[in-house]
Amino acid sequence: MHPSFLRRPLFLAVVAYMVLLAFLKSRGFFAVAAPPQARRWTRAPAVAVEGVALSGFAPKRPGDRIWLRAERVDGQACPPAKLMVYIARAADSPELRPGQRLRLTGRLRRPIWPRPGAKFDEKDFLAVRGAALVLHARRLEILEARVPILWKPWAAAEAAHRSLHDYLARAFEPECAALLEGFLLGYKGPIPPRLNRQIQDAGAMHLLVPSGAKVAFVLLFVWWLGERLGLGRRGRLAAAGAAGGFYVLAVGGEPPYTRAYLAALSLAASRLGDRDTAEASGLLLAAAATLLLRPAALFETGFQMTYLAALGLAIALPRWRPPRRWDRRLQAAATALLVSVVVQAMLWPVFAAVFRRGSLIGVLANILLVPASGLVMAGGFGAWAASFLPWSGPERLLAGAARGLVAAFRWTCAAFAGLPGAAVDLQPMPAWGIAAYYLAVLGFLLLPQFSINDLNKCSK
Repeated sequence: MHPSFLRRPLFLAVVAYMVLLAFLKSRGFFAVAAPPQARRWTRAPAVAVEGVALSGFAPKRPGDRIWLRAERVDGQACPPAKLMVYIARAADSPELRPGQRLRLTGRLRRPIWPRPGAKFDEKDFLAVRGAALVLHARRLEILEARVPILWKPWAAAEAAHRSLHDYLARAFEPECAALLEGFLLGYKGPIPPRLNRQIQDAGAMHLLVPSGAKVAFVLLFVWWLGERLGLGRRGRLAAAGAAGGFYVLAVGGEPPYTRAYLAALSLAASRLGDRDTAEASGLLLAAAATLLLRPAALFETGFQMTYLAALGLAIALPRWRPPRRWDRRLQAAATALLVSVVVQAMLWPVFAAVFRRGSLIGVLANILLVPASGLVMAGGFGAWAASFLPWSGPERLLAGAARGLVAAFRWTCAAFAGLPGAAVDLQPMPAWGIAAYYLAVLGFLLLPQFSINDLNKCSK
Protein backbone atom coordinates (compact mmCIF):
# COMPACT_ATOMS: atom_id res chain seq x y z
CA MET A 1 0.00 0.00 0.00
CA HIS A 2 1.38 3.41 -0.94
CA PRO A 3 1.01 6.24 1.61
CA SER A 4 -1.01 8.15 -1.02
CA PHE A 5 -3.98 6.51 0.73
CA LEU A 6 -3.61 9.43 3.20
CA ARG A 7 -5.13 11.63 0.47
CA ARG A 8 -7.93 9.23 -0.46
CA PRO A 9 -11.50 10.60 -0.02
CA LEU A 10 -12.47 7.69 2.24
CA PHE A 11 -9.51 8.35 4.56
CA LEU A 12 -10.33 12.07 4.74
CA ALA A 13 -14.00 11.27 5.40
CA VAL A 14 -13.11 8.88 8.24
CA VAL A 15 -10.76 11.46 9.80
CA ALA A 16 -13.45 14.16 9.53
CA TYR A 17 -15.96 11.79 11.17
CA MET A 18 -13.51 11.12 14.01
CA VAL A 19 -13.05 14.86 14.56
CA LEU A 20 -16.85 15.27 14.68
CA LEU A 21 -17.15 12.44 17.24
CA ALA A 22 -14.41 14.00 19.39
CA PHE A 23 -16.26 17.34 19.30
CA LEU A 24 -19.54 15.68 20.27
CA LYS A 25 -17.86 13.88 23.18
CA SER A 26 -16.45 17.17 24.45
CA ARG A 27 -20.04 18.42 24.58
CA GLY A 28 -21.20 15.41 26.59
CA PHE A 29 -23.02 13.75 23.70
CA PHE A 30 -21.86 10.23 24.64
CA ALA A 31 -22.57 10.53 28.36
CA VAL A 32 -24.78 7.67 29.60
CA ALA A 33 -27.41 8.68 32.14
CA ALA A 34 -28.61 6.18 34.72
CA PRO A 35 -32.39 5.62 34.95
CA PRO A 36 -34.24 8.06 37.28
CA GLN A 37 -34.84 5.28 39.80
CA ALA A 38 -31.09 4.53 40.09
CA ARG A 39 -30.72 6.52 43.34
CA ARG A 40 -33.31 4.31 45.07
CA TRP A 41 -31.93 1.07 43.58
CA THR A 42 -28.32 1.75 44.58
CA ARG A 43 -29.32 2.55 48.17
CA ALA A 44 -31.07 -0.80 48.62
CA PRO A 45 -28.95 -3.67 50.07
CA ALA A 46 -30.14 -5.90 47.23
CA VAL A 47 -32.37 -5.68 44.16
CA ALA A 48 -33.76 -8.28 41.74
CA VAL A 49 -33.07 -7.35 38.12
CA GLU A 50 -34.77 -9.09 35.18
CA GLY A 51 -33.56 -8.77 31.63
CA VAL A 52 -31.84 -10.34 28.64
CA ALA A 53 -28.21 -11.54 28.62
CA LEU A 54 -26.32 -9.61 25.96
CA SER A 55 -23.08 -11.60 26.11
CA GLY A 56 -21.39 -14.75 27.27
CA PHE A 57 -19.26 -14.79 30.41
CA ALA A 58 -15.76 -13.47 30.89
CA PRO A 59 -13.94 -14.61 34.06
CA LYS A 60 -12.87 -11.58 36.09
CA ARG A 61 -11.62 -11.12 39.65
CA PRO A 62 -15.01 -9.95 41.07
CA GLY A 63 -16.81 -12.83 39.30
CA ASP A 64 -17.97 -13.95 35.86
CA ARG A 65 -18.75 -10.78 33.92
CA ILE A 66 -21.69 -10.50 31.52
CA TRP A 67 -23.63 -7.62 29.97
CA LEU A 68 -27.37 -7.43 30.62
CA ARG A 69 -30.25 -5.40 29.18
CA ALA A 70 -32.30 -4.70 32.31
CA GLU A 71 -36.06 -4.44 31.81
CA ARG A 72 -37.52 -4.89 35.32
CA VAL A 73 -36.18 -4.10 38.79
CA ASP A 74 -37.88 -5.54 41.87
CA GLY A 75 -40.83 -6.56 39.73
CA GLN A 76 -41.46 -3.10 38.25
CA ALA A 77 -40.85 -2.21 34.60
CA CYS A 78 -38.05 0.25 33.93
CA PRO A 79 -36.61 1.89 30.81
CA PRO A 80 -34.26 -0.64 29.14
CA ALA A 81 -30.79 -0.05 30.56
CA LYS A 82 -27.50 -1.81 29.91
CA LEU A 83 -25.72 -3.14 33.01
CA MET A 84 -22.31 -4.65 33.60
CA VAL A 85 -22.89 -7.68 35.83
CA TYR A 86 -20.44 -9.65 37.96
CA ILE A 87 -21.89 -13.04 38.90
CA ALA A 88 -20.41 -14.55 42.06
CA ARG A 89 -18.75 -17.86 41.30
CA ALA A 90 -20.86 -19.47 44.02
CA ALA A 91 -23.88 -18.87 41.76
CA ASP A 92 -24.44 -21.75 39.35
CA SER A 93 -24.19 -20.33 35.81
CA PRO A 94 -22.85 -22.99 33.39
CA GLU A 95 -26.11 -23.05 31.42
CA LEU A 96 -26.22 -19.29 30.90
CA ARG A 97 -26.39 -18.32 27.23
CA PRO A 98 -26.67 -14.99 25.40
CA GLY A 99 -30.29 -14.19 24.57
CA GLN A 100 -31.78 -15.89 27.64
CA ARG A 101 -34.05 -14.06 30.07
CA LEU A 102 -32.50 -13.89 33.54
CA ARG A 103 -33.26 -12.74 37.06
CA LEU A 104 -30.18 -11.61 38.97
CA THR A 105 -30.26 -10.65 42.64
CA GLY A 106 -27.53 -8.59 44.24
CA ARG A 107 -26.18 -5.12 44.94
CA LEU A 108 -26.47 -2.41 42.29
CA ARG A 109 -23.99 0.45 42.29
CA ARG A 110 -22.73 3.35 40.24
CA PRO A 111 -19.22 3.14 38.71
CA ILE A 112 -16.29 3.80 41.01
CA TRP A 113 -14.52 7.10 40.44
CA PRO A 114 -10.83 6.58 39.67
CA ARG A 115 -8.31 7.64 42.27
CA PRO A 116 -5.56 10.07 41.18
CA GLY A 117 -3.03 8.18 39.08
CA ALA A 118 -5.31 5.13 38.66
CA LYS A 119 -4.91 3.19 35.43
CA PHE A 120 -8.57 2.16 35.09
CA ASP A 121 -11.51 4.56 34.82
CA GLU A 122 -14.60 2.40 35.36
CA LYS A 123 -17.02 5.21 34.56
CA ASP A 124 -15.40 5.87 31.19
CA PHE A 125 -15.15 2.11 30.49
CA LEU A 126 -18.90 1.77 31.03
CA ALA A 127 -19.83 4.93 29.16
CA VAL A 128 -18.18 3.91 25.88
CA ARG A 129 -20.13 0.65 26.11
CA GLY A 130 -23.45 2.35 26.79
CA ALA A 131 -23.79 1.36 30.47
CA ALA A 132 -24.05 3.40 33.66
CA LEU A 133 -24.52 0.86 36.47
CA VAL A 134 -22.81 -2.26 37.84
CA LEU A 135 -24.59 -5.22 39.46
CA HIS A 136 -22.80 -7.63 41.80
CA ALA A 137 -25.12 -10.65 41.59
CA ARG A 138 -25.16 -13.27 44.31
CA ARG A 139 -28.01 -15.29 42.82
CA LEU A 140 -28.87 -16.21 39.23
CA GLU A 141 -32.12 -17.62 37.87
CA ILE A 142 -32.71 -18.46 34.22
CA LEU A 143 -36.32 -17.42 33.62
CA GLU A 144 -36.42 -18.58 30.02
CA ALA A 145 -33.80 -21.10 28.88
CA ARG A 146 -35.00 -21.03 25.27
CA VAL A 147 -32.73 -18.90 23.11
CA PRO A 148 -34.34 -16.79 20.33
CA ILE A 149 -33.34 -17.94 16.86
CA LEU A 150 -31.23 -14.87 16.11
CA TRP A 151 -29.17 -15.55 19.26
CA LYS A 152 -28.57 -19.26 18.53
CA PRO A 153 -25.15 -18.84 16.83
CA TRP A 154 -23.91 -16.86 19.82
CA ALA A 155 -25.41 -19.41 22.23
CA ALA A 156 -23.63 -22.23 20.40
CA ALA A 157 -20.36 -20.28 20.53
CA GLU A 158 -20.84 -19.69 24.26
CA ALA A 159 -21.36 -23.44 24.78
CA ALA A 160 -17.99 -24.05 23.07
CA HIS A 161 -16.42 -21.35 25.26
CA ARG A 162 -17.73 -23.01 28.42
CA SER A 163 -16.52 -26.41 27.26
CA LEU A 164 -13.01 -25.12 26.55
CA HIS A 165 -12.89 -23.22 29.86
CA ASP A 166 -13.90 -26.33 31.81
CA TYR A 167 -11.43 -28.53 29.89
CA LEU A 168 -8.47 -26.26 30.68
CA ALA A 169 -9.35 -26.20 34.39
CA ARG A 170 -9.66 -29.99 34.40
CA ALA A 171 -6.63 -30.97 32.32
CA PHE A 172 -3.89 -28.51 33.37
CA GLU A 173 -2.27 -27.19 36.52
CA PRO A 174 -3.87 -23.89 37.71
CA GLU A 175 -1.06 -21.61 36.52
CA CYS A 176 -0.73 -23.35 33.15
CA ALA A 177 -4.54 -23.34 32.71
CA ALA A 178 -4.64 -19.61 33.53
CA LEU A 179 -2.03 -18.81 30.87
CA LEU A 180 -3.61 -21.10 28.28
CA GLU A 181 -6.99 -19.44 28.81
CA GLY A 182 -5.28 -16.14 28.12
CA PHE A 183 -3.73 -17.44 24.89
CA LEU A 184 -6.92 -19.11 23.65
CA LEU A 185 -9.71 -16.91 24.98
CA GLY A 186 -8.04 -13.65 25.99
CA TYR A 187 -8.80 -13.85 29.73
CA LYS A 188 -5.91 -15.12 31.79
CA GLY A 189 -6.70 -16.43 35.23
CA PRO A 190 -4.80 -15.48 38.41
CA ILE A 191 -1.05 -15.94 38.15
CA PRO A 192 1.74 -15.02 40.62
CA PRO A 193 2.49 -11.25 40.69
CA ARG A 194 6.15 -11.87 39.83
CA LEU A 195 5.24 -13.80 36.66
CA ASN A 196 2.66 -11.15 35.75
CA ARG A 197 5.36 -8.44 36.00
CA GLN A 198 7.82 -10.50 33.95
CA ILE A 199 5.26 -10.94 31.16
CA GLN A 200 4.52 -7.21 31.23
CA ASP A 201 8.20 -6.21 31.18
CA ALA A 202 8.85 -8.61 28.29
CA GLY A 203 6.15 -6.77 26.32
CA ALA A 204 4.06 -9.94 25.96
CA MET A 205 0.93 -9.15 27.97
CA HIS A 206 -0.98 -8.44 24.74
CA LEU A 207 -0.80 -12.17 23.98
CA LEU A 208 -2.92 -12.99 27.06
CA VAL A 209 -5.66 -10.35 26.74
CA PRO A 210 -8.30 -9.74 24.04
CA SER A 211 -6.36 -8.94 20.88
CA GLY A 212 -6.73 -9.10 17.14
CA ALA A 213 -3.73 -11.44 16.84
CA LYS A 214 -5.85 -14.34 18.10
CA VAL A 215 -8.46 -13.74 15.39
CA ALA A 216 -5.69 -13.45 12.80
CA PHE A 217 -4.27 -16.86 13.76
CA VAL A 218 -7.73 -18.48 13.51
CA LEU A 219 -8.41 -16.91 10.11
CA LEU A 220 -4.98 -17.80 8.75
CA PHE A 221 -5.32 -21.41 9.90
CA VAL A 222 -8.74 -21.82 8.26
CA TRP A 223 -7.48 -20.11 5.09
CA TRP A 224 -4.47 -22.47 5.01
CA LEU A 225 -6.70 -25.48 5.63
CA GLY A 226 -9.08 -24.43 2.87
CA GLU A 227 -6.13 -24.11 0.50
CA ARG A 228 -5.03 -27.67 1.38
CA LEU A 229 -8.57 -28.86 0.68
CA GLY A 230 -8.57 -27.24 -2.75
CA LEU A 231 -11.08 -24.46 -2.05
CA GLY A 232 -11.01 -21.40 -4.27
CA ARG A 233 -10.37 -17.93 -2.90
CA ARG A 234 -14.06 -17.19 -2.42
CA GLY A 235 -14.58 -20.54 -0.71
CA ARG A 236 -11.64 -19.93 1.60
CA LEU A 237 -12.97 -16.44 2.38
CA ALA A 238 -16.40 -17.86 3.25
CA ALA A 239 -14.92 -20.60 5.44
CA ALA A 240 -12.56 -18.22 7.23
CA GLY A 241 -15.40 -15.73 7.72
CA ALA A 242 -17.66 -18.37 9.27
CA ALA A 243 -14.97 -19.86 11.54
CA GLY A 244 -13.62 -16.44 12.53
CA GLY A 245 -17.11 -15.16 13.29
CA PHE A 246 -17.82 -18.18 15.50
CA TYR A 247 -14.56 -17.61 17.37
CA VAL A 248 -15.36 -13.90 17.87
CA LEU A 249 -18.73 -14.87 19.38
CA ALA A 250 -17.10 -17.55 21.55
CA VAL A 251 -14.73 -15.01 23.10
CA GLY A 252 -17.61 -12.65 23.88
CA GLY A 253 -17.57 -10.35 20.86
CA GLU A 254 -15.13 -8.03 22.62
CA PRO A 255 -14.14 -4.93 20.57
CA PRO A 256 -10.51 -6.02 19.86
CA TYR A 257 -11.79 -9.23 18.26
CA THR A 258 -14.57 -7.61 16.24
CA ARG A 259 -12.21 -4.89 14.96
CA ALA A 260 -9.66 -7.44 13.78
CA TYR A 261 -12.39 -9.59 12.25
CA LEU A 262 -13.90 -6.69 10.30
CA ALA A 263 -10.46 -5.50 9.20
CA ALA A 264 -9.42 -8.96 7.99
CA LEU A 265 -12.65 -9.55 6.08
CA SER A 266 -12.51 -6.08 4.54
CA LEU A 267 -8.91 -6.66 3.49
CA ALA A 268 -9.67 -10.07 2.00
CA ALA A 269 -12.76 -8.80 0.18
CA SER A 270 -10.82 -5.81 -1.16
CA ARG A 271 -8.10 -8.11 -2.51
CA LEU A 272 -10.70 -9.84 -4.65
CA GLY A 273 -10.93 -6.54 -6.50
CA ASP A 274 -8.28 -3.82 -6.71
CA ARG A 275 -4.99 -5.27 -5.46
CA ASP A 276 -3.18 -1.95 -5.34
CA THR A 277 -5.51 -0.41 -2.80
CA ALA A 278 -6.59 -3.52 -0.91
CA GLU A 279 -4.78 -2.79 2.34
CA ALA A 280 -5.95 0.83 2.43
CA SER A 281 -9.52 -0.14 1.62
CA GLY A 282 -9.55 -2.92 4.20
CA LEU A 283 -8.17 -0.69 6.93
CA LEU A 284 -10.46 2.25 6.19
CA LEU A 285 -13.59 0.15 5.68
CA ALA A 286 -13.03 -1.66 8.98
CA ALA A 287 -12.56 1.63 10.86
CA ALA A 288 -15.59 3.19 9.17
CA ALA A 289 -17.79 0.14 9.87
CA THR A 290 -16.73 0.04 13.52
CA LEU A 291 -17.44 3.72 14.09
CA LEU A 292 -20.77 3.65 12.25
CA LEU A 293 -21.94 0.70 14.34
CA ARG A 294 -20.51 2.03 17.62
CA PRO A 295 -19.40 5.68 17.41
CA ALA A 296 -18.18 5.64 21.02
CA ALA A 297 -15.62 2.97 20.07
CA LEU A 298 -13.36 5.83 19.00
CA PHE A 299 -12.69 6.57 22.67
CA GLU A 300 -11.71 3.02 23.63
CA THR A 301 -8.02 2.44 24.22
CA GLY A 302 -8.18 -0.75 22.17
CA PHE A 303 -9.54 1.05 19.10
CA GLN A 304 -6.84 3.68 19.31
CA MET A 305 -4.11 1.06 19.70
CA THR A 306 -5.43 -1.02 16.80
CA TYR A 307 -5.56 1.77 14.27
CA LEU A 308 -2.47 3.66 15.42
CA ALA A 309 -0.47 0.47 14.91
CA ALA A 310 -2.22 -0.23 11.59
CA LEU A 311 -1.56 3.31 10.35
CA GLY A 312 2.13 3.06 11.18
CA LEU A 313 2.46 -0.30 9.42
CA ALA A 314 0.48 0.91 6.40
CA ILE A 315 2.98 3.73 5.95
CA ALA A 316 6.19 1.89 6.86
CA LEU A 317 5.94 -1.54 5.25
CA PRO A 318 5.83 -0.40 1.60
CA ARG A 319 8.67 2.08 2.07
CA TRP A 320 11.14 0.36 4.38
CA ARG A 321 11.64 -2.94 2.59
CA PRO A 322 14.81 -5.02 2.89
CA PRO A 323 16.74 -5.40 -0.39
CA ARG A 324 15.45 -8.18 -2.64
CA ARG A 325 18.91 -9.67 -2.98
CA TRP A 326 18.84 -10.66 0.70
CA ASP A 327 18.03 -14.25 1.59
CA ARG A 328 14.28 -14.83 2.16
CA ARG A 329 14.79 -15.77 5.77
CA LEU A 330 16.82 -12.62 6.38
CA GLN A 331 14.12 -10.55 4.66
CA ALA A 332 11.46 -12.14 6.88
CA ALA A 333 13.50 -11.45 10.03
CA ALA A 334 14.09 -7.83 8.99
CA THR A 335 10.39 -7.34 8.27
CA ALA A 336 9.40 -8.87 11.61
CA LEU A 337 11.81 -6.51 13.39
CA LEU A 338 10.40 -3.55 11.46
CA VAL A 339 6.83 -4.49 12.42
CA SER A 340 7.77 -4.79 16.08
CA VAL A 341 9.62 -1.44 16.10
CA VAL A 342 6.84 0.44 14.29
CA VAL A 343 4.08 -0.94 16.52
CA GLN A 344 6.07 -0.10 19.65
CA ALA A 345 6.78 3.42 18.41
CA MET A 346 3.16 4.11 17.43
CA LEU A 347 1.81 2.91 20.78
CA TRP A 348 4.35 4.45 23.15
CA PRO A 349 2.14 7.44 24.18
CA VAL A 350 -0.72 4.99 24.83
CA PHE A 351 1.54 2.86 27.03
CA ALA A 352 2.43 6.02 28.96
CA ALA A 353 -1.19 7.17 29.37
CA VAL A 354 -2.81 3.82 30.16
CA PHE A 355 -0.22 1.41 31.54
CA ARG A 356 2.37 3.88 32.91
CA ARG A 357 5.08 1.41 31.89
CA GLY A 358 6.68 0.49 28.60
CA SER A 359 8.78 -2.47 27.52
CA LEU A 360 11.98 -1.69 25.64
CA ILE A 361 12.97 -5.31 25.16
CA GLY A 362 9.51 -6.13 23.77
CA VAL A 363 10.72 -5.10 20.30
CA LEU A 364 12.97 -8.17 20.25
CA ALA A 365 10.91 -10.46 22.47
CA ASN A 366 7.82 -10.25 20.29
CA ILE A 367 9.71 -11.45 17.22
CA LEU A 368 9.86 -14.81 19.02
CA LEU A 369 6.76 -14.71 21.18
CA VAL A 370 4.11 -13.59 18.67
CA PRO A 371 4.70 -16.47 16.20
CA ALA A 372 5.08 -18.87 19.14
CA SER A 373 1.68 -17.82 20.48
CA GLY A 374 0.13 -19.29 17.34
CA LEU A 375 1.71 -22.64 18.20
CA VAL A 376 0.36 -22.40 21.76
CA MET A 377 -3.14 -21.73 20.36
CA ALA A 378 -2.82 -24.70 18.00
CA GLY A 379 -1.72 -26.98 20.85
CA GLY A 380 -4.44 -25.81 23.24
CA PHE A 381 -7.29 -25.97 20.74
CA GLY A 382 -5.98 -29.26 19.40
CA ALA A 383 -5.89 -30.85 22.87
CA TRP A 384 -9.44 -29.68 23.59
CA ALA A 385 -10.73 -31.02 20.27
CA ALA A 386 -8.90 -34.33 20.81
CA SER A 387 -10.57 -34.71 24.23
CA PHE A 388 -13.81 -35.59 22.39
CA LEU A 389 -12.16 -38.55 20.65
CA PRO A 390 -12.63 -42.08 22.03
CA TRP A 391 -8.82 -42.48 22.24
CA SER A 392 -6.82 -40.66 24.91
CA GLY A 393 -3.45 -40.76 23.13
CA PRO A 394 -3.88 -37.71 20.82
CA GLU A 395 -5.24 -35.58 23.66
CA ARG A 396 -2.33 -36.47 25.96
CA LEU A 397 0.19 -35.75 23.19
CA LEU A 398 -1.29 -32.35 22.31
CA ALA A 399 -1.83 -31.39 25.97
CA GLY A 400 1.82 -32.22 26.66
CA ALA A 401 2.88 -30.05 23.73
CA ALA A 402 0.73 -27.16 24.99
CA ARG A 403 2.15 -27.56 28.50
CA GLY A 404 5.70 -27.48 27.16
CA LEU A 405 5.03 -24.39 25.02
CA VAL A 406 3.58 -22.55 28.02
CA ALA A 407 6.65 -23.46 30.08
CA ALA A 408 8.88 -22.13 27.28
CA PHE A 409 6.81 -18.93 27.20
CA ARG A 410 7.30 -18.41 30.94
CA TRP A 411 11.05 -19.02 30.67
CA THR A 412 11.41 -16.67 27.68
CA CYS A 413 9.50 -13.86 29.39
CA ALA A 414 11.63 -14.24 32.53
CA ALA A 415 14.83 -14.18 30.46
CA PHE A 416 13.91 -11.03 28.53
CA ALA A 417 12.46 -9.25 31.57
CA GLY A 418 15.66 -9.94 33.52
CA LEU A 419 17.83 -8.00 31.06
CA PRO A 420 19.03 -4.55 32.21
CA GLY A 421 16.67 -1.77 31.10
CA ALA A 422 14.05 -4.21 29.84
CA ALA A 423 11.19 -1.87 30.82
CA VAL A 424 10.79 1.65 32.16
CA ASP A 425 8.15 3.53 34.13
CA LEU A 426 6.37 6.22 32.10
CA GLN A 427 4.35 9.36 32.73
CA PRO A 428 1.42 10.47 30.53
CA MET A 429 2.39 12.98 27.85
CA PRO A 430 0.67 16.38 27.54
CA ALA A 431 -1.43 16.98 24.41
CA TRP A 432 1.27 19.09 22.74
CA GLY A 433 3.86 16.39 23.50
CA ILE A 434 1.70 13.69 21.91
CA ALA A 435 1.20 15.85 18.81
CA ALA A 436 4.94 16.55 18.50
CA TYR A 437 5.77 12.89 19.06
CA TYR A 438 3.49 11.62 16.29
CA LEU A 439 4.61 14.32 13.87
CA ALA A 440 8.20 13.17 14.40
CA VAL A 441 7.40 9.44 14.12
CA LEU A 442 5.18 9.77 11.05
CA GLY A 443 7.66 12.12 9.42
CA PHE A 444 10.40 9.53 9.87
CA LEU A 445 8.20 6.71 8.51
CA LEU A 446 7.38 8.80 5.44
CA LEU A 447 11.04 9.16 4.47
CA PRO A 448 11.85 7.93 0.94
CA GLN A 449 12.13 4.17 0.48
CA PHE A 450 15.36 2.94 2.01
CA SER A 451 17.57 0.03 1.08
CA ILE A 452 21.22 -0.98 1.25
CA ASN A 453 21.46 -0.31 -2.48
CA ASP A 454 20.72 3.36 -1.85
CA LEU A 455 23.68 3.54 0.53
CA ASN A 456 25.90 1.91 -2.08
CA LYS A 457 24.84 4.50 -4.66
CA CYS A 458 25.55 7.33 -2.24
CA SER A 459 29.00 5.95 -1.44
CA LYS A 460 29.86 5.88 -5.13
